[in-house]
Amino acid sequence: MNESDSGPFENDVGQRAAPGSELSAWQRGQFARLAIDVANGSGTLTEAIRLALHETTEIMDWSAAHARWEFAGESGIDWHVRQGSEEDLAALGKALGRGPVAEWNDGGKGSALVLMEALMVLPETRAREAASAAGLRGYASLPVLAAGKPVALLELFATVAPPRSGGPVRRSEVCDALEVLAAQLGLVATRERMKGAVRTAAAHARRQMTELEEARSRLDRGGGGSDAALYDERTGLPRSEVLRDRIRQAIRRRQRSPRDMFAVMVAELEGLERVREESEQAAEDLWVAAGRRLAGSTRPADSVALDGERFVMIVEGIRAFDEALAVADRVEKELRRPFPMTHDDVRLDTRIGIVFAGPAYDEPDSLLADAAAAARRARGARERVQVFDRAAEENHVQRQKLQAELSGAVERQEFFLEYQPIVALPDGRITGLETFVRWRHPELGLVPPDQFIPVAATSPLIHDIGFWIIEHTCEQISLWRDRLAPIALPPVGINVTGRQLFNEIFLPNVRDILERTGIKGRQIRFDVSEGDLMQDAGKAASVLDRLQGMGIQVAIDDFGTGYSSLSLLHELPVGALKIDRSFVSHRRERLRKWGVARTIVELARILEVEVIAEGIETREQFLTLKKAGCAQAQGFFFSGPVGPEKAEALVRDGYPLDLEAPRR
Repeated sequence: MNESDSGPFENDVGQRAAPGSELSAWQRGQFARLAIDVANGSGTLTEAIRLALHETTEIMDWSAAHARWEFAGESGIDWHVRQGSEEDLAALGKALGRGPVAEWNDGGKGSALVLMEALMVLPETRAREAASAAGLRGYASLPVLAAGKPVALLELFATVAPPRSGGPVRRSEVCDALEVLAAQLGLVATRERMKGAVRTAAAHARRQMTELEEARSRLDRGGGGSDAALYDERTGLPRSEVLRDRIRQAIRRRQRSPRDMFAVMVAELEGLERVREESEQAAEDLWVAAGRRLAGSTRPADSVALDGERFVMIVEGIRAFDEALAVADRVEKELRRPFPMTHDDVRLDTRIGIVFAGPAYDEPDSLLADAAAAARRARGARERVQVFDRAAEENHVQRQKLQAELSGAVERQEFFLEYQPIVALPDGRITGLETFVRWRHPELGLVPPDQFIPVAATSPLIHDIGFWIIEHTCEQISLWRDRLAPIALPPVGINVTGRQLFNEIFLPNVRDILERTGIKGRQIRFDVSEGDLMQDAGKAASVLDRLQGMGIQVAIDDFGTGYSSLSLLHELPVGALKIDRSFVSHRRERLRKWGVARTIVELARILEVEVIAEGIETREQFLTLKKAGCAQAQGFFFSGPVGPEKAEALVRDGYPLDLEAPRR
């Protein structure tokens, strides 16, 4: 079919006129009526679009019209034709269902300009090819915007292309009329959205009133029930009784309709206490201002209430959890803005815990408890908004239980010590030992170190446990010294955290332990991780200087993992570098890390300090380290941590293996 053929789309005259630049008086009048009908006579956007499809093709003599829309969570596709063969119509309809003929003239970003083109100048799509095969040649598109956002696209087709003359031409009446139609459809969409918002707010208000009356009725039956009991007189926000009632209602709505999802958020304000120290009234005013700002930053369908001294929000009408997170982020930013006070602006730090009210929740208290747990976790987290995670919460609870058990472990004498030898690679002599603490719980049995040591390290218990380890290590050294004489006992390493090292009671207590046990400082060594030392290199240098004055050497543990500055390292009075085990794996893909290990050996030589490799597990690792010039190492290739008697035998006899021979 060529462009002069009429194709299957014909009117009574036979040859369809090209979409021109002028409208007849009848067309102008009919189109004005259509614009009024679309704007005023249509209840919904869907009805308005279908009316526009039908009437536009009839009034403006187009062959076919197609529309797709997505608005307020609903989407649809429809089209209207005047004439055509069933085969062509079926092919065109199927192709149009897959997508529009062409992008909007600004790439789909939502321009309001009508596009009029010959069909074949548009980018190739299946819909364009189907329209061309049906004998269609002209094309126009109408983007429909509501509040600046695209909500629909109408496409019009004709059997001939619009007249095109080179150079700029006056805008046609056809384009003007179509833009008016698109604008009227946009008004319908905006009006529908506003009506929906009003309906939602009205339904929410009715629900709130109903819940309030029910709560008041229950309180009256219980013998007490005034508005003062239901609402906080300072902020005007509902109290716990109304809050729990609203959560119960939200749970019932979710149970009746799974699409009616909601979330509960708990907001805690940090910073009120320091204001209260200066002025009780200022703190009260700040609390009221925070409550008002919180209520003003939520959506109409949401609820804000007080539960004790914390704010609680119920976020309703959500389809995805991201919607609730967006509300939480907005609330957190609003509350973080400074509050203007009498003498100065005050900033509060807000922490928010949020829980999604899924089917597992059937009563308010569990939702509030889990949201509060997430808020507590937010106190010590970088992210101010924390989502409740049951697995993480169970882990947190387990850590708390473990910490409670640890608090009495020293008094109950549940700890004991083991020692891992450090071996001289040239000859197998024992050049040192490292202390490892073990915990034998009366009910749990032997608790793995990777479970209880991280718990102890982040709690105040680390100081009591740490001093117990130092004192009992020194007592063991005293026993070995007497039993091994005249053999010189090598230094024994004790792991110390940065929290211990920088605590003001650390140095006096260490000096007191050395005096009580009669141990010289040179007989112990403190192993401190590189990361802990680099947190405050200046303070670390001062503490290490004082330890050195007591004769105690310090080794940098896990060296190479903390990205320390070499200039800072040069200023620290350390006696040894311990190469982290991650640098001694000898797999092919980690050969680069072997290069780091060799560099550390060379660096230690330049700094004139000892170097000790950790985590040696294979003969191949041992031989490579020895070749690289590393003089000392420890790991399961030689021996794991052992009891005091075995450690004493190793020091007396040296390492029993021929290190050059293959291990059997």
